[in-house]
Amino acid sequence: MQDWINSKTVRDIGWQNGVSKFIQQLEGFTDDLPILPRLVGEQVVVPLMKAKQLSLSDLKWVPTDEEDKELLFNVQGHYRIAAFILEYQFTQMGEEQIKSGFKKDASEDFGFLKAKLAEAED
Repeated sequence: MQDWINSKTVRDIGWQNGVSKFIQQLEGFTDDLPILPRLVGEQVVVPLMKAKQLSLSDLKWVPTDEEDKELLFNVQGHYRIAAFILEYQFTQMGEEQIKSGFKKDASEDFGFLKAKLAEAED
């Protein structure tokens, strides 16, 4: 992965859009491949963050289309990927910085995902 990142064959916006789209569609794959969020988090997202080609604010966790948003059901994979991001961020900055950054960059999406998670548990 690191060689691919270093080659610059994919522009930053390509990584950002590709990873965001994958995360948005993750629920369709996690039942069959429960290890997938870990692989994406550890092997794609974190290396891109280390290379400064991706940040939390670049990620779009939920689809923008309202109909697609309502179809989301199993969002556990989203939380797993977020956990790998947070784990990496703890090596880079303090807890308060992480909290404020997450609140600024992802709280709206994760508020929605939290409601979906609660729906699935009912």
